[in-house]
Amino acid sequence: MFAEAFTQLEMDRFLNLRSRFLFGGGLRIDLVSILKKREEASKNVKLFAGMGAMYENEVYTDDETIYISHFRATTYISLIMALTDNVDLSLVNYYQPALDNLIDYRFTSDLKLIIKLLDQLSLQFEANYKHRNVVVDDTFKNDLEIKSAVVLRLP
Repeated sequence: MFAEAFTQLEMDRFLNLRSRFLFGGGLRIDLVSILKKREEASKNVKLFAGMGAMYENEVYTDDETIYISHFRATTYISLIMALTDNVDLSLVNYYQPALDNLIDYRFTSDLKLIIKLLDQLSLQFEANYKHRNVVVDDTFKNDLEIKSAVVLRLP
């Protein structure tokens, strides 16, 4: 079991989100090590689960400025897998209900595929899905973002 702390700053013009700032902490467990003996744990697969709490402050702007703050529970499961020597896959799913209103929850899923072409050159593909059960203004409950990139890592 590991302790972890996190913070995030986000903006999203599509959702009229001028800023989202959060910070929090929690505990994470390594499920592969629990399922197998630690010395036999797979080097190709990592599976973590975590839970904690966070404080979130959001500012939305459209016709008027709206300020929203919540304490949220945060739970996640994370899978990181080396499919081959040159291909890595990661998937993280989050569930984050507001502690003062459990109907106000967020679900997020982040999928990433990295294909290593050369030592410092790779292709990266991402799909990010977000569901907000309670929305502000006329924004959408569901949002899907798909990205691809060529990544050059400098030595």
